[in-house]
Amino acid sequence: MPVKSYSDSPAPDPHGASPTGAPVPGETTDAPAAIPFPEKLVARVESTRFDPTNPPPVEPWAFKLAGVEVAHSGNLVTIAAAVKSGKSSVISAMIASMMGAEGRDYLALDGSNPDGKAVLHYDTEQSRGDHYHMMMRALRRADLTTPPSWFSSYSLTLLDPAERRAAIGAMARKSASSGGLHSLFIDGVADLVFDVNDLAEACGLVAELHQLATETGCVIVTALHHNPGGEKTRGHLGSQIERKSESVLVLRKDGETISISCKPARRQEVSDDKAPRFSWDTEAGMHLLTQSKATTAEDRKRIELGTLADEVFGDKPRLKWVELRDAIMAARGWAKSTGDNKIEAMLQVGVITKSQMGFYEKGQP
Repeated sequence: MPVKSYSDSPAPDPHGASPTGAPVPGETTDAPAAIPFPEKLVARVESTRFDPTNPPPVEPWAFKLAGVEVAHSGNLVTIAAAVKSGKSSVISAMIASMMGAEGRDYLALDGSNPDGKAVLHYDTEQSRGDHYHMMMRALRRADLTTPPSWFSSYSLTLLDPAERRAAIGAMARKSASSGGLHSLFIDGVADLVFDVNDLAEACGLVAELHQLATETGCVIVTALHHNPGGEKTRGHLGSQIERKSESVLVLRKDGETISISCKPARRQEVSDDKAPRFSWDTEAGMHLLTQSKATTAEDRKRIELGTLADEVFGDKPRLKWVELRDAIMAARGWAKSTGDNKIEAMLQVGVITKSQMGFYEKGQP
């Protein structure tokens, strides 16, 4: 049978070399060039080796929420909220808490900057006018007319995403090298990328910010919107920055009231029922703290149980346990088990007390 001839196939080398350049079986080749040993890189890694006798420097807390430490130096913190849900107010309150005296309304936030290190704030979303008014509210909240020398705030709306990133990085490193950098706020981190759904760009930005926080020893606080109608932050950027953040402060708006919780967090969380709440005060021209859901629920529960105690005791100064339970059942038409539970609940909140003689009496209002 004749052999097909493939005109495009390379002709065999009369000297025995492979037509493709691959080594012929049995033929020896030169060894590839050795990769230089990255001594400096390995030395940097070795400097972080775990040693139980040599702990790293203590990471001081930078911010608290409702008494819980939510931000420590060298970390990222994310504020996640729907559009127009008070994230800029939270940022201005965090800034004001470092400037003003204790006891003022900082929306249950507390900042600590005892060494007067630099604090940088960048606004990427608002107009120059809105940026100005936001900073003036921060000063009013702190009861100041001018900011301390260590604070600087800038508007980056005229720069493109790449320029914003370059400016933030350069200014942060300059501050860190000349007195230290406490914290860096980016109100609108999505404006540091061209596409929040570009995985490579999102991961690159988050890695860049994480490295910057670690290198300068500062806290980087970023604000990012939720997707419309949900609590998922925008795109791959949102997913990545939440994963790398020490704490995620979540704002939820219910009518005119906004709550601020901390969940998830690497350390301690602030659950939804204990979340501080705030709302806009027209007279003050800013958001002011109201009550947490937990406090409101406890007050409501106490009032309801106190009203029940008034009904069942009437003008009687004391009741036996059976008398009290039967009176509760009669007042509300409840079963015995519910009557028992209400007695325990009234004891817990203090609307009734149990005397040493075994009688139950109304507690102090």
